[in-house]
Amino acid sequence: MSIVIVNWNGKHFLKPCLDSVMRQSHESYDICLVDNASTDGSAEFVKQNYASEMDSGKLKLVQNEKNRGIAEGNNVGIRLALKNPDTKYVATLNADTVVKEDWLEQLLKAAEKDGKIGMCQGKILLMDKKKIDSTGWLFYRSATWWDRGEGEIDSGQYDSKREIFGVCSAAALFKREMLEDVAIDNEYFDSDFFGYVDDTDLSVRGRLRGWGCVYASEAIVYHHRGGTTGASSKFVIYQTGRNDLLMVFKTLPAGFVLKNLPLVLISQAGEVYVHEKHMPLILRSKLDAVLMFKKMWAKRRKFLGKGIKLDLNDASEKRLLPPVSAVPSWL
Repeated sequence: MSIVIVNWNGKHFLKPCLDSVMRQSHESYDICLVDNASTDGSAEFVKQNYASEMDSGKLKLVQNEKNRGIAEGNNVGIRLALKNPDTKYVATLNADTVVKEDWLEQLLKAAEKDGKIGMCQGKILLMDKKKIDSTGWLFYRSATWWDRGEGEIDSGQYDSKREIFGVCSAAALFKREMLEDVAIDNEYFDSDFFGYVDDTDLSVRGRLRGWGCVYASEAIVYHHRGGTTGASSKFVIYQTGRNDLLMVFKTLPAGFVLKNLPLVLISQAGEVYVHEKHMPLILRSKLDAVLMFKKMWAKRRKFLGKGIKLDLNDASEKRLLPPVSAVPSWL
């Protein structure tokens, strides 16, 4: 069991994050901290303050030569974890999080209930411990996604265990077999996404290949949303705007896109509309996605060539995908 944490200039987050991970009730795990060429002394801080954990092998520090993004940063850690044939699960965790002591134990308990469960997520709360950050992805027929419960006051309304469509990689658990099943050219998260929507893309690929996804409400995480990039920065607007469209090109089956094409087009136009204050930026994000179409199509052929076990249109009829509500998901 390995926990992968990717850091970029988040030195001030590292002690509370790492200390909480070190206190996990489940004892059989190691930690891989991947530092994306931080310039704030993050790597030096870890070496000075966690030398004994590094000497024992409990904590591994990987220093990338440049900022390779959260997606490839996670890939670096996952590849290292999977070199150990005994690694059955890999958890991803943002550096700007703090986890409760039984977080990992609760995730593993939920994941072990069925051999076809490939992904699992707990309840992610904001640092005020009152508002919800995510209780799993909702994926809509408009080819858009949303964090279930985002922004709501937590009053136990999402405390029941249930199937969810996908996971937020800020704090999620993945089964080894699922990661290997959905990988494209030894990539699990798509490095071309750099950051944002890469976990949605991975979740969709896992679902299409027939892997289950569950929510474990007892696995509690506290999260500084956008701790190093800003929750609504220009970087985030660009990345989400581009990557939403990249996922349509690369991952979604043609039958699903064609059947729901009006909704897909409306959602893409809606994204541009709600970011009208940053119109040049959001338009550039969409144009850049179009310019990457050929590269995404090559990846699409490799992944869809493996075969699809879940018909998204059929899943929509069974309410696995929520209907597009009166308020479009991009609002």
